[in-house]
Amino acid sequence: MSPPLSKRLRAVSLALWLITNCVASQSISRQQERLMPAILNGTDKLPGNSPFRHCKDSNFSDDLYDLMWVTLIPDPPEMDNRVQVMLNGTMKQDIAAGATINVIANLTDYLPPENDTWNFCTLFTVEGEAETKCPPDKGETLLTFATEVTWLTPEANYTVKADARTKDGTRIVCLEGDFEIVHGGFP
Repeated sequence: MSPPLSKRLRAVSLALWLITNCVASQSISRQQERLMPAILNGTDKLPGNSPFRHCKDSNFSDDLYDLMWVTLIPDPPEMDNRVQVMLNGTMKQDIAAGATINVIANLTDYLPPENDTWNFCTLFTVEGEAETKCPPDKGETLLTFATEVTWLTPEANYTVKADARTKDGTRIVCLEGDFEIVHGGFP
């Protein structure tokens, strides 16, 4: 019998913290732990050693998802390779069906941004305390987005904003980040 999801999530969280050199002592409170990496590296990036941060227009304390860390694997993303974005946190309430996520991606100042909205459950795999399901219930939740970066994807710097909202428009979570997609494999 496998351990409960909350124990598995904590184990994954600990492993990722160790891998990314973001180790915090056990005596640090949850709020302090969330702020520690940003204080240490002088940026507004979220814990997890990823290029993501809360959106500038977001009062993240009001978000329905209390985000603990975000990880981008691999970082930087590579062409012709799989990329995963993992978010770990706590849903403050059950999320009803019909939630969406708006993603705006900019490649350069010379091209118009890609602006698409998807069903939240189409993009994310959700693991909650009780089971894997979407939309997520209140409680500790791991959200995973995974996709293949095809060889057709230009090697360039990208700016991305992802804003998830409930059907009635309440913000679930909003992230933005700048990252580069590189040619994978051979140097």
